[in-house]
Amino acid sequence: MLLALDTSTRTVGVALYDGISVLGEMIWSSRDYHTVELAPKVAEMLSKCGVKTSDLEIVAVAIGPGSFTGLRIGLSLAKGMALVHHKPIVGIPTLDILAAAQPLMGDSLVAVLRASPGHAVDAEIRTSAVGAQPITLRLSGENQLSWKGVHLNGSAAAKVPVLVRVKSSA
Repeated sequence: MLLALDTSTRTVGVALYDGISVLGEMIWSSRDYHTVELAPKVAEMLSKCGVKTSDLEIVAVAIGPGSFTGLRIGLSLAKGMALVHHKPIVGIPTLDILAAAQPLMGDSLVAVLRASPGHAVDAEIRTSAVGAQPITLRLSGENQLSWKGVHLNGSAAAKVPVLVRVKSSA
């Protein structure tokens, strides 16, 4: 049983996976209340799914980029649960989480997150039938984001997570 936590942005998510299917998933929008919302939501989801914390086999957590405070909260809860139950913990890059939710189409994908006021972080991820491979990761001003002829302009360009498909040159 895998418990997954993502607190890297204001869209917070927790999920429970049994190796075959997702047993439970909760996603909500939080305005800096990760500290008071995360543990109760995890407890609620586990209860609704009839799973005890001792049933967990591994804890997965988003490791960024993202909100520093949000990441600390998610990592703290994940580490605490893993330590108490002597279970492994695995960190997953936030941009990989965004990309993994997209269908594999044999081209490139650009995942973008707001990093801090005036900046965004993006990763180009090459996708194929065998999986996704990060190509580049960079920090840039959010008012002018561009990749291979695809341009996002304006202050709203990186206010929310963005996914842009780019035809692969390879």
